[in-house]
Amino acid sequence: METPSTEPQISAEPISASDATASRPAPAPVPATFAEMHLKVGDKIPIEIPRGAKGERTLGKVIGWVEGSSFLITLPQRIIMAGLLKDGEHVLLRAFTGRSAFAFSTTVLKIEHYPFTYLHLRFPEKIEAVTVRGSFRHGVRLPATITAGDKTGITGAILNIGTAGARISITEALADESSLQLATRFELQDVPVVLELSALVRSSKSTTDAQGVTHYEYGVEFTGLQPSDHMALGNLLWYQMYMYPEGVA
Repeated sequence: METPSTEPQISAEPISASDATASRPAPAPVPATFAEMHLKVGDKIPIEIPRGAKGERTLGKVIGWVEGSSFLITLPQRIIMAGLLKDGEHVLLRAFTGRSAFAFSTTVLKIEHYPFTYLHLRFPEKIEAVTVRGSFRHGVRLPATITAGDKTGITGAILNIGTAGARISITEALADESSLQLATRFELQDVPVVLELSALVRSSKSTTDAQGVTHYEYGVEFTGLQPSDHMALGNLLWYQMYMYPEGVA
């Protein structure tokens, strides 16, 4: 079995001052190689099983592969016990690395149960990739705490987020501060994640809801991101793209 030594690269580029969030046409997929996905043993990988009206989505875990022959992954036991997957069936797998989203279809060669349950999948012959623009965002609803100037502990929400910036909403107007601190926490695949980020304000607008409450929205560009921040943001986007593809902005 072979495992790539290259670590996933998460890149971030400055967002534009306009902070556009309108939906964009989906970019056309292009051919890619297995190596370009930079998969590692232990990586979680989304898998779609075409059962029922909408199919079943779950997460497998990479065990390894034999180049040109077989790709091995584990799968939640409930999928097998429920009879949702059998030998010979087709499945769709996805991966997200840096600014590229990958997808490939393959066939279940064999479901093994000893010494544990895992799948032998046919090694993918065709992989397609889509490059995500540097300003790519995904709609979310994450709690946020903002510090700007002498104002601390401002509570709000993150409306969309990317590897380079975000749009936040608060009910308290900021003064002329062009910089702020943004903190948020969430769980990603049952792992708690805490992000504390520095950002520059690039755009602003205000809206009033049905109750007459004014909400102030700010488009911000992250600054001084650490490698761990890049990785956390990239993993968050990967998960959101898989679970909620309609939320791309």
